[in-house]
Amino acid sequence: MRIHSEGFLDFGQGRRPGFARGRLGRKHHRGDFHAHHFLLQGRNAFCLGRLGGAKNLSALQKSGIRLQDGGDQHEDVIPILAGQGFLGFAKRVRLACRQLAGRNFRHNRSSYPKGGSTPNQNPLGISLPFGGSSPIPKRVTTRFFLFGAGFLIGSIPFGAWIARCQGVDIQKKGSGNIGATNVGRVLGKKWGYLVFLLDALKGWFAVWLAAEFLQAGDATSVLTGIAAVAGHVFSPWLNFRGGKGVATSAGVLLGLSPAVLIWAAAIWGFSFFVKRIVSVSSLLAATSFPFLVMWLEPGRQALLAASFLLAGLVWYRHRGNLQRLAQGTENSFERKRAARRKGKQKS
Repeated sequence: MRIHSEGFLDFGQGRRPGFARGRLGRKHHRGDFHAHHFLLQGRNAFCLGRLGGAKNLSALQKSGIRLQDGGDQHEDVIPILAGQGFLGFAKRVRLACRQLAGRNFRHNRSSYPKGGSTPNQNPLGISLPFGGSSPIPKRVTTRFFLFGAGFLIGSIPFGAWIARCQGVDIQKKGSGNIGATNVGRVLGKKWGYLVFLLDALKGWFAVWLAAEFLQAGDATSVLTGIAAVAGHVFSPWLNFRGGKGVATSAGVLLGLSPAVLIWAAAIWGFSFFVKRIVSVSSLLAATSFPFLVMWLEPGRQALLAASFLLAGLVWYRHRGNLQRLAQGTENSFERKRAARRKGKQKS
């Protein structure tokens, strides 16, 4: 056992299976060692542990080693007996790691020695339940899983399925969009409201799945929400054609920042009250996303980036509406009211 100049302990040969390293760090003013993370390698697993404070290495053996999982929600305490000596200490550590092989432990860069090299075996800190190691960090695999789950959740074409249940191919009626506005025009307002609610629920559920159920970080939750909107816009069930992403974006914002959604909804409502054109109101509300995030959520960089992406997707899917607005042929509720009045006067 050696004490390295950078404050690390090395039990046994550092590059063969079954070794332990730990950081003892600087001493307190009373001479006690700090409690630091301890990097342990079993046969196929990396384990994160923590050494209790001790004034010397003999007391360090008595304090034991505490192995913990990535979420700090479950801990296994492995006592180290003083009479075993340093070789016994290393042996107990190796046996503890082998017992815990098959459980995933979070990788911690601070556990590696400064200026030193990381172990050759499994440098990313991932263990597999049946032995062997994975070249992909757990965090990356979780994000890929959530991105795929969010995309599949968002890809459910509720508007097309509800219209099909009514015997209508919504992609061949009205504007051809599967969103709430076109469904409301073709099938009636109640069906339009139902489609809007279900599309918004898709976005909210994707964010809830990441943030609340799987306890993912803010960036991962934001990424899952973007995936849900992308799935709605490019639905694989409809040959990668879908809606315009307004309702699903609203659901994503409900899960990520309700305050931003409330202000965006207020902007949508005011614009619709003035112009009576749904596409104009949707574009203005989407444009406000980044500015509202900068104002209401100034520290959330991931949400800010997502707001730009969501606004970009909404604008991209409204290309046809922008052309009709330029030509003056875009559908307007005010125009429909005027047409109804003329029809009543003629009759």
